[in-house]
Amino acid sequence: MCGFSGLISKDRLPDIGYLNDAKKYIANRGPDAFNHTYFSNAENNFYFQHSRLSIIDLNESANQPFSKDDYTLVFNGEIYNYKEIKKELVRKSVKFVTNSDTEVVLEAYKQWGAKCLDKFIGMFAFSLHDSNRNTIILARDRAGVKPLYYYIDKDLLVFSSDLFALKHLSQKKFDLNMFSVQRFFEVGYADNNSTYLNQVHKVESGSYMSIDLDTFEYNKNV
Repeated sequence: MCGFSGLISKDRLPDIGYLNDAKKYIANRGPDAFNHTYFSNAENNFYFQHSRLSIIDLNESANQPFSKDDYTLVFNGEIYNYKEIKKELVRKSVKFVTNSDTEVVLEAYKQWGAKCLDKFIGMFAFSLHDSNRNTIILARDRAGVKPLYYYIDKDLLVFSSDLFALKHLSQKKFDLNMFSVQRFFEVGYADNNSTYLNQVHKVESGSYMSIDLDTFEYNKNV
């Protein structure tokens, strides 16, 4: 189990120290390493953070955020068939620098785009920044085992494994979603596609979102 968060903004990023403070909400998901990366210019500023529970490839080179070529990935979970996918990629002359399933996810996306999700068997959630297309991909496993929340408006995208981390990074006040609160008391959980905060959503199980960072328009795909 790992945890990750991120923020994409058309405005200047908040103070990096403030952004890093959000790690306290995801540290329990990954106590072995915490890292962050960011890029800030006139627009399309982004910040990713990741708390790692090291299971596959314990080397620091497999820590996240994981960047390679023009792609940056934060990933939570495990791809059970990553070795088979890696062999297929190697046959296509892909070069690997780690033994992690994280790098396999990144290289699979580079090779097949969002269709790589059809190949993955496992439990996972991830966000991938594709600087070539200037897009962000948010994806979640078929069973929805791993959490992934997001908030988006006309010039801001915030996502996280944890609602409190998302709230911290967004610097916004959200009202309670009373329908979801009521459902919690009725059945013990919120419905699959709702959260306890208005305007905050889940990436649906077995789906992905593609966000155009030029327009902040997005498409949901199942």
